[in-house]
Amino acid sequence: MKAPGAEPRLGLIVNPRARAVRRRYWRKDRFWESLLPPERVRVAGSEEELGEALRDFHRQGINVLGTLGGDGTMSRVYNRLERYWGKEWPILLALPAGTMNVVHKSLGLGADPRRLLVQYLKMEKQLQLEQLPLRRLRVLKVSDRHLDADILAFSLVTGFVFRSLEEYYQNPAPGWFDILRAGLMPLLWVWSPSRRAREYFRPVPARLVIDGKPLDWKEVSLVVASTRKQLALWYSPFPPQVAQEDGFLCLANSMSRGQLLSHLPALLTGRYQGPGHFAGKVRRLELEIAIGYSVDGEVFHHQEARLSLESGPELRFVCPAESAG
Repeated sequence: MKAPGAEPRLGLIVNPRARAVRRRYWRKDRFWESLLPPERVRVAGSEEELGEALRDFHRQGINVLGTLGGDGTMSRVYNRLERYWGKEWPILLALPAGTMNVVHKSLGLGADPRRLLVQYLKMEKQLQLEQLPLRRLRVLKVSDRHLDADILAFSLVTGFVFRSLEEYYQNPAPGWFDILRAGLMPLLWVWSPSRRAREYFRPVPARLVIDGKPLDWKEVSLVVASTRKQLALWYSPFPPQVAQEDGFLCLANSMSRGQLLSHLPALLTGRYQGPGHFAGKVRRLELEIAIGYSVDGEVFHHQEARLSLESGPELRFVCPAESAG
C-alpha cells in the first residue's frame, strides 16, 4: 500500500525522427502503446507538435515527463519546461532511442527503453512522487545575443569540433558510421598534410574571458564547456583531479595542427598543461567567436557567436534501474 503523498503521473513524448525510434520501434514495435493509455503519450516530430504535447501534459497534471529519443529530443524538452510549468518542473524519465544517448549514459541506466518504462510503471504503482529514486544533473545556462531565451545544455562545443558536427548533421538520418567518422575526424586529419586537413584545423578569431580575466589569445582552435567530465565517444580531456562543484568544466585551446599532434595523447586524456591550452573549473565564460557552435546535439549555424555561460539549474531524473527487482 502506498504511503500518503503526491501520486506520480507519467506523460511520454515520442520522437518519431529519433534514430532508434525510426529504425527499430516505429514500424514494428510501438511498445509504449501497450503500456500507457493514449492520453499519456504524445508523438512529437516537430516544434509545433512538441509545444502542443507539453501544453496538454501540463493541463493533465503530469509530474513525470518521459522522452523516447536521443540527446536532442531531451534538450528540446527541458528547454521548454519553464514556458509551460513555470518554476515547478516535472521529474524527467530518459528512455534512450537516439544516436549517442550521452545524457542517458551519464545516468548509468540500461539501454533497453521498454525495460526501463516497465520498471518505472511498477514504481508508479508502488511509490509516491517524493519516494522515486532520483539523480540530479546540473546543466549550463548559455546566453546567446542572437536568441530571445537562454539555452540549457550539458555541453557546448565550438572550433574544429563544430566543423565535424556540422558535417555530421548534414545527413538527415545519421548512423553509427557517421558517428565514428565525426569522432575520428580530428584524430585522422591531425596527421594529414592535406589542404582540407589544414582548413579543418584553421584557428578561428575569438575573444575569451574566464571568470572576468581575458585570455591573451587572438584565435582559438577549440572551446568546450561541460557539466560532465566524460564527453561523447572516448574523449575525456579534462584533468581527472578537477571537481566541478560551484562551476563547470571549460577547455580552450589555441594550438596549431602541428602543436596538437605533438601533444595529442596528453590532450585527449586531460594531462597536458602548457602554453596555448586551458582546462579547468570556471564559474563564468564569455566567448566571442567567428563560427557557430553546438549544444547537446543542436547546431547553431552562426557566422559569429557572442555567448556567456554559467552554471544553470539541476534537472531531476528518475532512475528506474536503481529500484529494479
